[in-house]
Amino acid sequence: MKAILTSKKTWLALLVVAGLAGVAWWQRRPVLAWYHVRQLTNAYQDNREACAKAVAELDEAALPYLLLGLQSPDAIVCANMQCALVLIAKNWGVGDPRSQQLVDRMNAQFDEFSPAGQEKIVLLLTSFIQQDRPTPLPPRLTKVVSEILLSAEKKAELRGVSLLLAAELVDGVQPGQWVDVCRDMAERGLKDERSGTRIAALQLLRRGPMRKEKELIKKTISLLRDAEAAVRRAALLALASESDLVREECFLPLLHDEDAQVQYLCEMALRKRGLHDKDIEMARLISDKNPAVRMCVLYYFPQMPQLNLGAWLLQLSQDPEPAVRAAAVGAAGDYPHINLSLRLREMAEGDPSDTVRQNALYYWQQRSSRAVLD
Repeated sequence: MKAILTSKKTWLALLVVAGLAGVAWWQRRPVLAWYHVRQLTNAYQDNREACAKAVAELDEAALPYLLLGLQSPDAIVCANMQCALVLIAKNWGVGDPRSQQLVDRMNAQFDEFSPAGQEKIVLLLTSFIQQDRPTPLPPRLTKVVSEILLSAEKKAELRGVSLLLAAELVDGVQPGQWVDVCRDMAERGLKDERSGTRIAALQLLRRGPMRKEKELIKKTISLLRDAEAAVRRAALLALASESDLVREECFLPLLHDEDAQVQYLCEMALRKRGLHDKDIEMARLISDKNPAVRMCVLYYFPQMPQLNLGAWLLQLSQDPEPAVRAAAVGAAGDYPHINLSLRLREMAEGDPSDTVRQNALYYWQQRSSRAVLD
């Protein structure tokens, strides 16, 4: 009898051990996910990538812990969570049903994330729909992404990253969709006090579906004079090809910008408009802050074709310095074949300087008399 009881206890112990082993195996991935996400939480730049890869290999098992980590107010922790989520989303791809489920979960929990976590979610979605993707994106996916976008854009601190996501979204949907919403977002972004938000708004306006928003693009011209060099650079890139809206004269002061990259981009924008080396040299002179330097342009006139000469004379005639305008009027008298009669009449009737008005009247009357004789 004793032997039988001993045998039963042994079998029972073996069953318990086997059951525990089975539970341990069943819970192996969640336990590993908890461990590796904990390691990732405390990771820094030197080991973040390795920790993120270890988490990403666990796929769905790691998601609850990653999303929980995005509730942390620590921006570094949230960046670490984002790193792993980016790898997981990249492995799955846009068309994977698990990707849709992940976006659904992020949308459902969006209000639970910290501000830093919400920012990382928006950036994650931006990089996610930048991947090789079907065109247009699946409607169900864009619907949920747009809900997150609208929630984020309401928060001033998330407006910049929201504009980055909007740029990807408007490029990934059916033509015409989301243009109205993105127009309103861009208009708010252009007025934002944060330079990063103004830059994001300018980048949104460079997307194909937004290029038709001419009235809004006109409002970006003032950003060529923005206090932040990065904003001026973004404005140059946005306006370089808008020759029907922005005249070259708007770009000229940036040839003397304190930021070297702004100067370079300005020169490239002018070359894109058809200006050559000699034109660029003239543009630098005519936009110089020193009036004496601006008048040096006159010495180049004998070398210039008639078309360019008329444009530069017109520019000099609108100079804020009376001496420069007077010199332009005198030069107009030297080139009677250049059609400046209308401008001379305007100056004769309304120039603030008496001297300029008298000179302009003289040369305008000369041209009028010659026209009658002809």
